[in-house]
Amino acid sequence: MLVGKTSIPDVVKSYIKSKNCEINVVGGSDVINADVVRDLRANKVYNGATKCDRNVAIINDYKDKLDLSKLYIASDKGFADALSGSALAGLNNNPIILVGNNNKDIVNSFIKNNDNIKNINILGGEGAVSEDIVNSIVNTEDTSDKTDKKEETISIKQTVKVPDTLFGNYEIRINSIESTNERNEFSYSNPYEVYKINYTYKLLSKGEDSMGVFLFQPFDAIDSKGEVGYSYPNSGLAPEELKITGSKCSAEAFIGVNNETNYLTLTLDYMHNGEIFHVTFKVPTK
Repeated sequence: MLVGKTSIPDVVKSYIKSKNCEINVVGGSDVINADVVRDLRANKVYNGATKCDRNVAIINDYKDKLDLSKLYIASDKGFADALSGSALAGLNNNPIILVGNNNKDIVNSFIKNNDNIKNINILGGEGAVSEDIVNSIVNTEDTSDKTDKKEETISIKQTVKVPDTLFGNYEIRINSIESTNERNEFSYSNPYEVYKINYTYKLLSKGEDSMGVFLFQPFDAIDSKGEVGYSYPNSGLAPEELKITGSKCSAEAFIGVNNETNYLTLTLDYMHNGEIFHVTFKVPTK
């Protein structure tokens, strides 16, 4: 909940009064003064020197409740990419860490001290998280478990069955791809082109996890020049979580690229009996 630097909104006071809950305050005295902290009767105050210090401290305190096998990285400047990614990370209790030029060592130390981190996902393009930062982070990751991924290439408007034993077997079809001029004013990314991808997926049978299938920005992308694309935060059809066999939905994902491209190679990862596999779509853009 949000409070002012020197005051607590009445609605916050009423909510706290009606609940018997632990109260943690995030922020130093430059954003929340001591009187507010005292009036909140906080159980703990996270007041590290930087946003990243506070971010990592919270994760360390609650990591026994988090799934650290997958980690999301977002820029510590602005909030758009972290906010967009929080919905995806929250689905599986994965943490998001804020990174910038001045805190790479803190992030790398966290990764090295947590051996169970298997996948690192960057939220935003190079304008948000620079190539130098990405390389310094990715090079700390053990990628040996990714070398055996299987590949099957699928074309647009072709339905493929995905035997995901974790979240459920499903089928997916890319219906269309189109360039869009819509841009998110809060994103630090500055793509040459943004593509809107419309796709439909259908649950065929349930998996081991009760959560069901939820395909939010599901594709990794490479443009025709071999450069990696990135998920772009834009407004479109939102995906639904499918728990009922036979249910389906259509959704939209947005991919940003830094070059003029003739096609996109899109990959979709899934779990099958504890191993990572993927299917690949080759989608023309012109």
